[in-house]
Amino acid sequence: MKWKSIVKKTTVILVLLGALVMSPGLYAGSISGKIASGKTKVAAMKVTGKVTDAQGAALAGVMVKVKGTSVAAVSNREGVFSIEVADNKAVLVFSLVGYSTEEKLANQAVINVVLAEDVKKLEDVVVIGYGTQKKADLTGSVSTVAAEKLNQGVNQSVAHALQGQAAGVTVIQNSGEPGSGVEIRIRGSGSINDNSPLYVVDGIIGGIGDLNPADIESLTVLKDAASAAIYGSRGANGVVIVTTKKGKRNQKAIVSFNTSQGVQSAWKMPTSLDATQRNLIHKEALTNDATPTSESIWNYYNDSKNAVTRTDWFKEILQAAYVSNQSMSIQGGGATSNYLFSLGYLDNNGIVV
Repeated sequence: MKWKSIVKKTTVILVLLGALVMSPGLYAGSISGKIASGKTKVAAMKVTGKVTDAQGAALAGVMVKVKGTSVAAVSNREGVFSIEVADNKAVLVFSLVGYSTEEKLANQAVINVVLAEDVKKLEDVVVIGYGTQKKADLTGSVSTVAAEKLNQGVNQSVAHALQGQAAGVTVIQNSGEPGSGVEIRIRGSGSINDNSPLYVVDGIIGGIGDLNPADIESLTVLKDAASAAIYGSRGANGVVIVTTKKGKRNQKAIVSFNTSQGVQSAWKMPTSLDATQRNLIHKEALTNDATPTSESIWNYYNDSKNAVTRTDWFKEILQAAYVSNQSMSIQGGGATSNYLFSLGYLDNNGIVV
């Protein structure tokens, strides 16, 4: 009985094993189905939107990149962009030169982004010819003078304000007359003819003699051929680029008035000879002269009447001069335009009577 029971159980097991061998599709299909479902590909998600600045103006050329990948897109001139992401957990990075970088989670089909202006990125920008370039990338020699340095003290002109403010720039006034011309030399004289630099005021080539120092925003000096090459042979003696102040858009009218008063006087005054010292020098000259001197000349210098103190002509000719400088400006702007109106008045009497 025991052997019959064992044989029956063994037969049942063999039948079941045979069924499994003969019908593998039943379990193989279910296993392969599970494997396939684990590798199911999720469809890409499309994200669109618009990039603007703080004032609502569209920003073109904004780089939109999926963080951690090489997938990227660029906004068009209307600020609109379109990019595909793998899923709603992807992070979009928005970047543009001069603006702060923003990151947004791609969990919506439409994402609008506002980029704030980053002033720190614009501090090292230098004006070169028709455009701008970062100061760190500029190979030429450049000096920039800010407005607050140009308006220190009482300046008769922009050239006077530049004196001592930029290395390698020499400002020479050949006459002490108020309002007289001033010569500017950048790194010395480079020609036997005119050595004056080229002056560019707000992009227009001209002069700086009639400019009010109070109206200048910044002044840049291009010193060598590398930095001034864009102006050709005209910039051979250097270039002085002047940027004047302007009103800002969406700004209420601002009225500014500045005044300064001062006194000018000659310093390190020379000491003149009195009559006794003058006679002594003349007698020494007559003694050393090989030509015989007439008796009347000797008698003149030996006469006590001629030994009186004479007038000090330096004190008679030179005086303390009053200097006054006033400037007024009105600036502002609307949504589409800006303005600045200014007046300046300089009163300089001069130290020579």
